[in-house]
Amino acid sequence: MSPKKDAEITTLKMGLSLSLTLNLSNSVEHAKQLAETREDPYLLGHFSDNELPFYKNKRYGSMLARFLALARDDPRYIHTYQWLVTRKDTEHTPVITNQDETDFQQYVVATYYRLVSQAIKRYDPNHLFLGSRFHGGAKRSKAVVRGAAPYVDVFSYNYYGAWTPSWKNMDLWVQYGEKPFLITEFYVKGNDTNMKNDEGAG
Repeated sequence: MSPKKDAEITTLKMGLSLSLTLNLSNSVEHAKQLAETREDPYLLGHFSDNELPFYKNKRYGSMLARFLALARDDPRYIHTYQWLVTRKDTEHTPVITNQDETDFQQYVVATYYRLVSQAIKRYDPNHLFLGSRFHGGAKRSKAVVRGAAPYVDVFSYNYYGAWTPSWKNMDLWVQYGEKPFLITEFYVKGNDTNMKNDEGAG
């Protein structure tokens, strides 16, 4: 898949997470199926998604920049622009700072987790909300952890690119999340493949 198409899909997926979950009824509709297992004593809890791109990187840029690059009649652009205007108290094109980007990141994560958590608990109050399996830069972001912390029961992380989770990351999760966490995916590279195995996720 081309980098451009991959970026389009990522922006779409992230946009859906923002714009659709802003409407609680959409989250509730998806959560109705959870009622079937609400009394299951062998069920630990529910994941809401997998590896949403709640982070900034060189390939995609910041979340705020991605939404502001959308068409101006796109609801995702409109909502993001209104957030920025309210924050800056001006309708003129403002200078976007790193703090703006960080706060928008936390805002999106908090909005997603708040509405999804409400929907999950409405139909299954008996089990844990296990998060959306953070990965990449999201697992190193204070803003992401802070945004999710009030609404998640257990954090979940998919951990690639390192043999073991770093103490620095785990300290961040504990300090800013104050919740238990699970490593839901990890990797070990084989040493018997006759390949270098010195790059990639696993």
